[in-house]
Amino acid sequence: MSNGNNINIVKRTGQKEELNIEKIHKVVEFACEGLAGVSSSLIEMNANIQFYDGMSTDEIQEILIKSANDLINLDAPNYQYAAARLLSYAIYKQVFGEYKTVTLKEMITQNINRGIYDKAILESYDDEELDRLDTYIHHKRDENFTYAGLRQVVDKYLCQDRSSGQIFETPQHMYMMIAATLFANYPKEDRMYYVRRYYDATS
Repeated sequence: MSNGNNINIVKRTGQKEELNIEKIHKVVEFACEGLAGVSSSLIEMNANIQFYDGMSTDEIQEILIKSANDLINLDAPNYQYAAARLLSYAIYKQVFGEYKTVTLKEMITQNINRGIYDKAILESYDDEELDRLDTYIHHKRDENFTYAGLRQVVDKYLCQDRSSGQIFETPQHMYMMIAATLFANYPKEDRMYYVRRYYDATS
């Protein structure tokens, strides 16, 4: 990898910033954390990224994901989890702008404003219920995906703009939204139980 001197990369927002190799190291190290038989330096070397001025962060992430995916073999199966974590990182950056989450209500409101979700969901659940549903969500479960599994979820099931590829929800938010929608018309006194059970079963 080059040292990044005088190279600017383009973020998803269109903003330019100087290439910071250290950030890339940290992301790859996070993807490999706790995985036996996986090397972050091997992923970076195998990626052989040729940085250039004006390169996008999306391009860098895709190259790293492909690199980890290419290293999956019978002797090193855990690269499937490293590749999935790199893909998960890219999803979170796309949905939230950074590797963090927002509350369920924030995500729902954002997607209603975008015309992605039906506003009926906010008419079905009050703020207290949405707060409770938020506590049921386990975002760490995204780390249990294999690359093939997560790729399928991304390509087939997440709400997105098919023309631009922009993703509007994470897998865990998707699972919760399905559960909340399915049981929205159940009696208020016990539907939360069913929502939680369904979410836990699917996620």
